Amino acid sequence: MFDEELWVYAKGDLKIPFSYKEGKLLKLFMQNRGRILTYSELCLKIIGCPKNESTKEYVRKKISNLVSRVKVKIGDDGEITTLTGKGYRLEDK
Repeated sequence: MFDEELWVYAKGDLKIPFSYKEGKLLKLFMQNRGRILTYSELCLKIIGCPKNESTKEYVRKKISNLVSRVKVKIGDDGEITTLTGKGYRLEDK
């Protein structure tokens, strides 16, 4: 369970703190469970998109790192699948 007021994820008795962007990402995944969230969508809603196309790879790496941190924090509670070249999806359980 995620408490978006405190930016804390409860896993049993364990309370795992989330950064603001990690929390926004988890909330977005939870609201769109089973749906692909594209890099463009994540960029717009989570980190803000640069206007310069030369930074596109930088943005994908930034999103990838953020998703990796969220995956580690939620562990077995949710499976976030990488869809190469498209984006990510939080799978239905």
